[in-house]
Amino acid sequence: MGNVRSLSIKLDELTALMRLQRVYRESSLLCFTETWLHQDMTNSVVSVTGFTLVRADRSAAQSGKKKGGGLAVFVNDRWCNRNHITVKEQHCSKDIELVAVSFRPYYLPREFSHVLVVTVYIPPSADAAVACERVHSTVSQLQTQHPQALILISGDFNHACTPLSATLSNFTQLWRGSSSAISALSAFNTIQPSLLRRKLEVAGVDQHLVAWTINYLTDRPQFVRLRDCVSDVVVCSTGAPQGTVLSPFLFTLYTSDFTYDSHHCHLQKFSDDSAIVGCVSGGDEQEYRGVITDFVSWCEVNHLLLNTSKTKELILDFKRSSPSQSPVNIQGSDIEVVDTFKYLGVHLNNRLDWSNNTDALYRRGQSGIHLLRRLRSFGVCRQLLRTFYDTVVASVVLYGVVCWAGGSAGRSLKRLNKLVRKAGSVLGCTLESIEEVADRRMLAKLTSIMDNPSHPLHQTVEALTSSFSTRLLHPQCKKERYRRSFLPTAIRLYNTVSK
Repeated sequence: MGNVRSLSIKLDELTALMRLQRVYRESSLLCFTETWLHQDMTNSVVSVTGFTLVRADRSAAQSGKKKGGGLAVFVNDRWCNRNHITVKEQHCSKDIELVAVSFRPYYLPREFSHVLVVTVYIPPSADAAVACERVHSTVSQLQTQHPQALILISGDFNHACTPLSATLSNFTQLWRGSSSAISALSAFNTIQPSLLRRKLEVAGVDQHLVAWTINYLTDRPQFVRLRDCVSDVVVCSTGAPQGTVLSPFLFTLYTSDFTYDSHHCHLQKFSDDSAIVGCVSGGDEQEYRGVITDFVSWCEVNHLLLNTSKTKELILDFKRSSPSQSPVNIQGSDIEVVDTFKYLGVHLNNRLDWSNNTDALYRRGQSGIHLLRRLRSFGVCRQLLRTFYDTVVASVVLYGVVCWAGGSAGRSLKRLNKLVRKAGSVLGCTLESIEEVADRRMLAKLTSIMDNPSHPLHQTVEALTSSFSTRLLHPQCKKERYRRSFLPTAIRLYNTVSK
């Protein structure tokens, strides 16, 4: 399953994956959303050897949109005869695109009569309630008509993922994705070399390096090759080439001239992901909304297109009764207020209890341990198993542990420690617990902050230095939530070690 955003452009990559990687070559089904195919493009243009294509292109009349969208399902000919493939239902509207396909493969467990695959794309601007109702109606009808069939639902659900899980409560959810905070649309493709030149010159970059960079970005020939067919060459002088190490760095330089940092509000940027964090007291949102307005205006001047459909607002308010707040409006679109959000790989919620983050880590950790068991069953040596655990399982379960370990509830840590113990039993050794790893990494992070004057927390930690000993003064914590956060927890560990 994948959101390809133009299947025709990605066909060379897909063909190479089929040829070089067994997991793709032997897949029974490949489901894609946002294929961007239309009626003028025949199946031969996007065909893959050994696979039968079932497509459901977006209808401009039904969806109200001329471009984008579209669904495609590639069926492995070695899994199912193309004569045993039937489209049961196809639907297209502004809120949802759906296609239901029936398969009678060569082999299927006797408990199932056949397989039904429902591929869904719910646009970010869609009405989630309408989309969920449509999926529920289709699936219920299929269950009634085919009670012995195996039904699989796959797709890109965007913001409707959570309500859809509640609507289809009798289905098991195997994978879930989510979107980013303040998002720029095709960020690296919008860099204007002329504007970048001025920014580099103001920053004092050597003129020869500036000239080399601009030459690198301008007059770039581009073309598309599909087997023996080659398109016309187009010369591009906008944006930075995708997939290069230089592109994120150039984009960071391109956006470096807009910053904001005050006592109540600041702008946090990481490549093309940005977050505006504001502390609103007494109902005064003027500074917070003013920063948003200035940021939107700056983006327009610098030709950066904000993806308002993927921009979300997370409100943290721990009062028992909170007044309703008007939503933030960007370029005429009201920004959706959410209860949980994934930012830079960490799941945050409006309670700051890290429960959503624990659930996500636990699910991914279970998948990794399943693969670890499979490798052991194949007779892989213990050293390689440990390497696999460190790189695939531990890197996922312990991601951002410095941030969430101190503030997580005891039951959440027990769940994750259970995964660690399971991995240890597979490896035949004892592994460090979540708390042990967190303590070690917190101390290392605090030490690096103290040694790095350019770190944003360096001055905060330096102000807590004791004049009588090597210990650090513990910050005043009115709330237990703050006392269990990174800085106070790390300082307590540091003082314990310094005794």
